[in-house]
Amino acid sequence: MLPILLLLCFIIAAALGLYALSFLRAMLVAERGNQLAMNAAAVAETVDRVLFERHGDIQLFANDVVLQEGTSEEKTARLLHYNRLYWYYSWLGITDTHGHIVAATAALSPPGAQVIDPVSFESVRQTGTIRLEKVTYTLESQQQRAVGFMAPMYGPRGEFRGVVASRVPIENLRTIFEQEGRLRYGQDIYDWLLLTHDGIIISEKQAATSAANEPEKLEIFSQARAAADRNHSGFVEEIHHRLGNSVVTGYASTRGYRDFPGFDWIVLFRQTHEQVYAPVDRLLWTVGGIGILVILPLTGFGILVSWKLGRERTELIKTRQNLEQSVEAKVINHLTVRKDGVEALAFLRRQGVYAAAPRPHLIVLDLNLPKKDGREVLADIKADDKFKRIPVVVLTTSQDEQDVLKSYNIHANCYITKPVDLDQFVRVVRSIEDFWLGIVVLPASNHNGAA
Repeated sequence: MLPILLLLCFIIAAALGLYALSFLRAMLVAERGNQLAMNAAAVAETVDRVLFERHGDIQLFANDVVLQEGTSEEKTARLLHYNRLYWYYSWLGITDTHGHIVAATAALSPPGAQVIDPVSFESVRQTGTIRLEKVTYTLESQQQRAVGFMAPMYGPRGEFRGVVASRVPIENLRTIFEQEGRLRYGQDIYDWLLLTHDGIIISEKQAATSAANEPEKLEIFSQARAAADRNHSGFVEEIHHRLGNSVVTGYASTRGYRDFPGFDWIVLFRQTHEQVYAPVDRLLWTVGGIGILVILPLTGFGILVSWKLGRERTELIKTRQNLEQSVEAKVINHLTVRKDGVEALAFLRRQGVYAAAPRPHLIVLDLNLPKKDGREVLADIKADDKFKRIPVVVLTTSQDEQDVLKSYNIHANCYITKPVDLDQFVRVVRSIEDFWLGIVVLPASNHNGAA
C-alpha cells in the first residue's frame, strides 16, 4: 500500500509542478507583454513629439523672410543652413506659385522641374494649411521611405508665393526604436516594427532580404487590435509573420501631439516565448532536480505525520466539544447557548417556551448558524429598537474580509476570529467576558447575563 501512496504523491506533486509552471509562464507573459506595450507606447509618443517638432519647423520655414523674398542663392544657402541645423531632414525645397522648384538643398531634378506632388501643392495653395504627406520614397533614393511636410508662403500683402516642403526619411526615426530597445533590454534580443494603420510595413528592425520595393502588408492580430483602438496600448500572443515562431507583441499607436494630428502609425515591440520563459525555465531545471531527490523521502515522512496528526485531530475535536459543553462553568456570568438562529431570536423575543427568558447583557454570535445564519440574526437584532443597544460580538471561524465588512455594516460591535487552539479559545472567551461585562458600562436595561 505504501509504494502506491508514494507513487500517488509523486504524481500529484508532478501535476502541481506542471500547473505551477503554467501559472508562472502566464505571469511572465503578462509582465513582459505589459513591458513591451509600455515600450511601444513610449516610442509612439517620442515619434509623435519628433514629428511635431518637424511640423513646427515647416511653419518657421514658411515665415522666413529670406525664403520668401531672397534671391535663389540666398534661399538655397538658408535651406542648407536649416538642413545642417536639423539633421532629421533629407531634403528641403521651395517652389514658385506654379509648384516648380526654385531652391533646394540638393539638385534633384533639372531647373524648373515640378517634383512637388501637384495634388499636395494645390491642396496647400487652396486651403492655406500645412499638409502632411504620408510615407513615400525620398527624392534622393528609391530605397528609403520618407514622410513630408508642406506649408504655404505668403508675401507682406498676403499674396501666395509658393510652398516650402521637407522630407524626413523613416530611416532617421530608427534611432528612437534602437535607443528604447537598448534601454529596456540591453543585450536581450528583441524585434520591432513600424506599420501604417492598414498594416503596411514602414520600417522594421530586421528588414526582409528581398530586393523588391513593393510595400509588404501584414494582417496580424496585434495590428488589428492597435487599429481598432488607437487610444490604448496592449499586448497579444501571436505568430511571427516571417519566422513562424510564437511571440509576445506589445502594440501602441501614434496619436499626434497638440496641433499636430500625426500619421496614425502602429508601433510593435516583440520577443519570442522562449525569451520570455527563459527565467522560469532555468529555475525549473534547478528546482526540478533537487525536488526529485527530496520529494520521495518527504512523501514517506508526510504519510507518517499525517497519520499522527489525524489521531491528534480526533482527540482535539473531542476535547473541544468537552470544553464548549463546560465553558459555562469557566466564566463568572451566566451563559445561555442557543443551537440555531431561529432559537436565538425566539429567546430574545421571549416567544413560546422562552417567555420568561432573561434579557442578556451581551450576545456572542457565530455567523455559521443552522436555519437562520448569524448575519440575518445580527441584522434582525440591530433593526429592533428593543435589542439594538445590546452589544453583539461576532465570534466565528470565518476570516473572509467580506464577512468582516458586512458584519460591521450591519452594526456588529466587534468581530473576532475564533482560534483553533483550545487554550487560545479559552483566553478569548475570558477576554470577551472581562471587557464587555467587567470594563464596559452597559445600559441598565440589559440584565441577567449573556446569550
